[in-house]
Amino acid sequence: MEFIEDHRPGPPSGISQCNTARDEAEVGLVANRDANVLTGVESGLDSIRINASPELSIRHSISRNSSQGQIEPSPIMDLYTALHAARLEDPACKNQTYKTRTYIPVDIQRELITRECVLEILNVIRMPQNEHDPQSLADQILPSWPCSDPATAETNHPSRRKLFAILIMVGIPEKIFWFIQKGIWDSHLPFHRNWITNNWECRDSIDNGELFEVVDDSWEPNLKDFFEMYQWFLILPVFDMSGPELMHYSLYNDTLLPFTEDSPKDEKPVDGGFGYVRSVRIHPAHHNLAFQDRIYTVKRLESRSKVKFNREVEALRLLRNHDDPHLIQLLTTYHDGKHYNLIFPWANDNLKGFWRQNPVPEKSYRTSMWIVEQCSGIAEALRKIHYCEFLRANNPGPEVPSMKGRHGDITPQNILWFPSSNGTSGGTNHGQGILALSDYGLTRFHKPPTLPIRKYQHLQAVSSAYRAPEFDLGKEASPLWDIWNLGYVYLEFLIWYLQGWDAVDAFSEQRKKCDSALDLHQRKYFSSGRQLKYGAYQKLPVIWRIRELHKHPNCTDFIHEFLNLIANNMIRTRPQKRMDSTAISKRTREMLEVCKNRPAYCTEPTTKAFVARATNWLDKKKSNFK
Repeated sequence: MEFIEDHRPGPPSGISQCNTARDEAEVGLVANRDANVLTGVESGLDSIRINASPELSIRHSISRNSSQGQIEPSPIMDLYTALHAARLEDPACKNQTYKTRTYIPVDIQRELITRECVLEILNVIRMPQNEHDPQSLADQILPSWPCSDPATAETNHPSRRKLFAILIMVGIPEKIFWFIQKGIWDSHLPFHRNWITNNWECRDSIDNGELFEVVDDSWEPNLKDFFEMYQWFLILPVFDMSGPELMHYSLYNDTLLPFTEDSPKDEKPVDGGFGYVRSVRIHPAHHNLAFQDRIYTVKRLESRSKVKFNREVEALRLLRNHDDPHLIQLLTTYHDGKHYNLIFPWANDNLKGFWRQNPVPEKSYRTSMWIVEQCSGIAEALRKIHYCEFLRANNPGPEVPSMKGRHGDITPQNILWFPSSNGTSGGTNHGQGILALSDYGLTRFHKPPTLPIRKYQHLQAVSSAYRAPEFDLGKEASPLWDIWNLGYVYLEFLIWYLQGWDAVDAFSEQRKKCDSALDLHQRKYFSSGRQLKYGAYQKLPVIWRIRELHKHPNCTDFIHEFLNLIANNMIRTRPQKRMDSTAISKRTREMLEVCKNRPAYCTEPTTKAFVARATNWLDKKKSNFK
């Protein structure tokens, strides 16, 4: 299906859309996202004549440039001062050259713009000629709805809190009657200038509805400019990250993000991915997760294509409502006017980085148990992807059982390390953290037969050292591609445990050096050639390394068995010789149970000869390997 790009791209199929300019209690709006937004209420304010006293219209320029430096105390001035004092600096400005930008969090907006405050101000400004009841006017600004929970009431009905705050900051609170007369609410923000008519307009819905004029020539030019500037102080998204649906937020170019911390952007592409990442803290009033001070990852996609965005989040949306600690969960997405962005829980590192930071692991029962638990958990998570368990749970139907999935890019860089639970579920970690599969940019769910791999030749991940021989040989990609990837992640895990990080690093260079000049000295694990019987064979450093690990003085029965599983059933150049994810999950779970019941299995070194059936080494260039 083709997608046509517009100024404010909407969400992909299956993702719900949020309007960030709607009511400030937007988290609760998720449950009522299909409710119609009111465009006005009957107020008896027909033919309102604005005739505010200059004394009561506190202009922005007067409040900033008063020759005496003081203005007569009033509730208007008190609120004006409080709003300006409540502004928080956009932390992104610290990493950029443009001027400082500020915002007012929604909880502060609710705290300052109360009904009592509105009534105080209405009592000191000139009312419309045919309206003398401040209570009824206050109902037009902050409607009172019969509900035990005020936040819920605000969610289900519109208000003019943001409009009123903007007018206070500009210094023209009496203009609120203008918006009441025109039936304009906070949900119509932001206003944009029409450069042809030089008037200010807004749309009647977030989904690019009909344009209508909101500010005309009766407004002084400087007031229009101040209004346009101040509106962005209050229009911020409130991210629903815990609901059952994946929410998508279409933001304007000038919309500020409610971040309290924003790390410098990493201008290097994410390993194996298609974007840039940074860490942020989100203001606690602008998300609905229980952990208020948690750090999050924002991944900005390099491509601006909506089709590629859909592809990136397709699997993440399907895997959203899971309780598996070994699968990363996408929390929400947004489009910032230029790029698509994805928000995830923050991981301290990936598996490769963890190895590098812990170059000489402790040889102990604790570490062995952690390795086998994490490897078993990753295998089970992969099995769930391969057999579309989440798809069946969310979409029970006759066609779902025939669906198959594959991850497509399992590498140590795409397995994230969390120091404890990843924030989406529990999981044991023996004090060493949780590993979770991530980066589902190449993950696909489809009906058999499998999709030809040539359709993915434009993807960056095919140049990975972990790619399967199927790619080079032009064969189809299937879930068994993932088994090859996972087998080599497991092998490097055991190299790290027995020999340390330096050995993992050296292993990469050894594979690179044994390539011919025609292969451009790649770090992949196989060499290929169509003249060969099976088209590909294991590189000798792989076979040598497995033999070396079997002979290591700290090699236990657990590691011997794990190495045999990897060599005989996972890193086979012929896909049909590999075990599927169900069998791998079962075998690793069995090893885990033995480790629990017989600690000596994973702690006491044993000497065993490396014995493999000769047929297994038909995966090798020459079958007379000894």
